[in-house]
Amino acid sequence: SNANGGAAGTITLTTHADGVITLDNSTITAAGGAGDGSGTQGAGANITFSNAVALTTGAATIDTGATGGNISFNNTVNGGQALTLASGTGDVTLTGAVGTTTRLGTLTISSATNVTAAAISANRLLQTGGSGTTTLNGVVDISFVAAPENTAADPAIRIVSDQLAVNSSITTQLNTGGGNIELIQSSQIDIAADGD
Repeated sequence: SNANGGAAGTITLTTHADGVITLDNSTITAAGGAGDGSGTQGAGANITFSNAVALTTGAATIDTGATGGNISFNNTVNGGQALTLASGTGDVTLTGAVGTTTRLGTLTISSATNVTAAAISANRLLQTGGSGTTTLNGVVDISFVAAPENTAADPAIRIVSDQLAVNSSITTQLNTGGGNIELIQSSQIDIAADGD
């Protein structure tokens, strides 16, 4: 048969108002089902974190699959672990500050259409795939005590998207000096006065 895959179900994580959602070496996936034969993959679904998120032991991966589904963090994200976000053709929204209480490890956005973020504090920031606009509304602070490769091929910051809007400052500090920044946009880069 050539049936299309089924759509994924929406995932919303919520606890009491002052509670924290803990991700402990976690993988959360809301990808659409694979098609049968020549059938297409089903639609991915939205994944939403309503409360503050803490990354504790081990890396966390949030994935809505290749066919869409937005990833939204509606509050802060903290913890010294790696966080990977893959939203396919969906958007990634980081409404609260990321890593400003406890710096994240590497924050990777491997796929998205639009990315919107407030302040980010992490060891590295890698957006390796983006087809829309990436908007950085808060300070981006990248600091790595035990420096990564930090070469042209492996920089401290890499942002790949169609357009980039920088509305605040970007700083990098490694134990050996400043970190390399690689911005790859197919359309345009807008840097506001605060981002100079």
